[in-house]
Amino acid sequence: MVAVKESLKAQFDNKKKFHSLVIGVVIFAAFYLLSKNHSPGTPWYWQSLLPTLTTVIIAIITRRPFESMIAGCLAGLVMLDPSNVISAFADNLSKVMGDESIVWVVLVCGLMGGFIKLLEISGCLRGFTEWLKTKIKSRRQSLIATAGLGVIVFIDDYLNCLAVSSSVKRLTDFYHVSREKIAYLIDSTAAPMCVIM
Repeated sequence: MVAVKESLKAQFDNKKKFHSLVIGVVIFAAFYLLSKNHSPGTPWYWQSLLPTLTTVIIAIITRRPFESMIAGCLAGLVMLDPSNVISAFADNLSKVMGDESIVWVVLVCGLMGGFIKLLEISGCLRGFTEWLKTKIKSRRQSLIATAGLGVIVFIDDYLNCLAVSSSVKRLTDFYHVSREKIAYLIDSTAAPMCVIM
């Protein structure tokens, strides 16, 4: 028993990991009990909102949206059938990934995101930002440049968001423009320009 305690203590030395594990077990147990108390064939009513609420709460607390969405999906699957969570997750994942448009989004975001990260690591984006800093002298001009790049890059709306945001991030940070404002500006020029062109 002492050896088990020592190994658990060594394994969960980091308090955040331990707290995350405890919260995960509590969430799993709560949805398991909810599932066991539900009679088959009756509607879930307000309880159907609990996995979504779980996702939002975890995202706010941890500030990690991807893991929060997976936790919400798993919570919903535990709520529906606690004895069959893994295979139900795999089945739903294969159904979603079987859709052609979803595969396109994953490929575009993955490949283009990787390419843009490669450009960022190699220093190309830093050079582009330094060149822009020589041409742009004010906060207002940095916003106009962001909108202009959003209009120029019209290949795909996802590619537009990835390319323009990584290109102007350092420039707008230099002029103290909020990231929210830049995100809105990039998003509002991405899809409309792709549709028009």
